[in-house]
Amino acid sequence: MGENYESKGKQVTTELLKNLIGTRDAWATIGAAALGERFVIRNGKEYVGRKKPKRYRLGTPKQCFQNATHLVTDHTDLRYVEGYAMHKDIQFPFLHAWAIDPVGRVIDITLREPEDYEFMGIALTRHQLWQALHKKQVYGLFDHGFGMNYQWMFEVDPGLKDEVEPFMKQRRKA
Repeated sequence: MGENYESKGKQVTTELLKNLIGTRDAWATIGAAALGERFVIRNGKEYVGRKKPKRYRLGTPKQCFQNATHLVTDHTDLRYVEGYAMHKDIQFPFLHAWAIDPVGRVIDITLREPEDYEFMGIALTRHQLWQALHKKQVYGLFDHGFGMNYQWMFEVDPGLKDEVEPFMKQRRKA
């Protein structure tokens, strides 16, 4: 794990968060908001990967949003989390979904070795998950197949809209 530093008062403790901050800042230099990264940095929680508990079956590869949704449907004690994951040896974050148990431990049935990953995301209540899925009719809340789901992100974090407004104004001028 790399050095610790602060970003807007938040202590950075994982390489994933450090990478998300770097990506956000790099996109900002060319006038892009990096909405997903910005949303998770502002609202997400860092999670430590761990081996998949034996009681859960491995899901379909590359279907994390569907796998996590079905997992929390079948196990009502679990919560759905969506955000980013990053392998400890490959410094490339990707959008991902997993579940957490009642004490906040990762349950990932998509990745073969989730203990080798860092995670950062937003945990949703069952009501929030069903409401968002029903509205969009697709798995995955951040990017629903039509670009980033900024309307949902602004509902969850109204202050985010003010933070990205300068980027949006700049795009409208272009």
